[in-house]
Amino acid sequence: MKAIISHSYGTYKNLHLSDSYPKPNVQTLKKGKQMLVQTEAVALAPGDCRVLSGACAKLQGPPSFPYVPGGDLCGILFDMNGVDPNKVGYDVGDRVAAGFTVGPRGALGEYAVIEPTMTDKVPDNISPEEAAALASSATCALHLSRRFDGEKNEMVLVVGARGGVGSHLC
Repeated sequence: MKAIISHSYGTYKNLHLSDSYPKPNVQTLKKGKQMLVQTEAVALAPGDCRVLSGACAKLQGPPSFPYVPGGDLCGILFDMNGVDPNKVGYDVGDRVAAGFTVGPRGALGEYAVIEPTMTDKVPDNISPEEAAALASSATCALHLSRRFDGEKNEMVLVVGARGGVGSHLC
């Protein structure tokens, strides 16, 4: 498959296009915990840059080089790999958005491994590009807003509101 890959830590200058990167093998995925999606759109975030730079290596462990960066994506679900469609609300062939996780990456490939806990079905009125951009930032903003224990009409200062999460909170 085609994929943007990195052979070492560094900057975006370390990335290059491969026409022959191996497609993720469903047989090697964690049954019921990982799925395969055909990528349509990708949103890169600061977290992707931190992983590429090596800044997250102590926390997450180093990726197996070469690796395919990218965490937030939208695509067509290709293989459920034992995940129950009745429990998650989507099935093979559905357009889904998946957010950045500590584990699998690979959004910059034609196929990527995603986790059901960070995946949701995309409504028909949202484009793949919009869905990929919303995958992590909107989800994080939603979780933060649900945790807020303020009074009605109470004002909150959102520091960094120009970013993805902050712009959704405002």
